[in-house]
Amino acid sequence: MTDSATSEATATERRAGKRERLVAAATELLYQQGVERTTLAHIAKAADVPLGNVYYYFKAKDDVIAAVIEERAGQIRATLAAIDQRHRSPKERLKSLVRELSSQSETVARYGCPLGSLCSELDKRDSEPGLAAPELMRLLVEWA
Repeated sequence: MTDSATSEATATERRAGKRERLVAAATELLYQQGVERTTLAHIAKAADVPLGNVYYYFKAKDDVIAAVIEERAGQIRATLAAIDQRHRSPKERLKSLVRELSSQSETVARYGCPLGSLCSELDKRDSEPGLAAPELMRLLVEWA
């Protein structure tokens, strides 16, 4: 690989890493603090990314929220797919989902249901970014 190609690959990895850190930080902060109390500055600080860099990846807070919703949807799909692969019967699949959800009981007791809280808060907003928040709940309901 040439120095130029190596430099471009490293820059691409850094960009992907920053965006992933921003989405992960936003996911946690939106869950813990709520949508309205979380600012882009909070997200940038939690992700250890300069605030100005946030705008390279996201034009507005709604874009960050849309990325969080997409991330959550991806996590749900992955969890459900793993359950589907491990268990043959619907009864065992449902039991596995309940075990998965109950494994988060301490966090849920502290901050509330991650999906329910996000959907509830976004329902209060005038605008709803990208993937509709109710889609998160719909994924679980349709799977069940």
